[in-house]
Amino acid sequence: MSIGVELAALLSSCERNILQSTYTKADFSYHNIKQSLHNMWAKIYVLEASEQRSSSIKKIHECLEKLEKRVAENEQKKYSSYYARAPERDRVTQS
Repeated sequence: MSIGVELAALLSSCERNILQSTYTKADFSYHNIKQSLHNMWAKIYVLEASEQRSSSIKKIHECLEKLEKRVAENEQKKYSSYYARAPERDRVTQS
């Protein structure tokens, strides 16, 4: 199996995990995916030729950006739900 096929399979797996995730920066899974992407990056840098290297690294970088964006969204959701407004019945009694 070539590195390109391995990379494509691993990246698609990571992207699927990222899109379905509810991870925050405190979760082990977030750090695990991030470390996996960095390990792929290092492997590509050593093994691939320079013309293939740049496109592969660009794909990994995009995946890392998606991960960070998704984690930020999840942290915002978690923050919003934690500091949510009072339930409707409490607002009525407060008025």
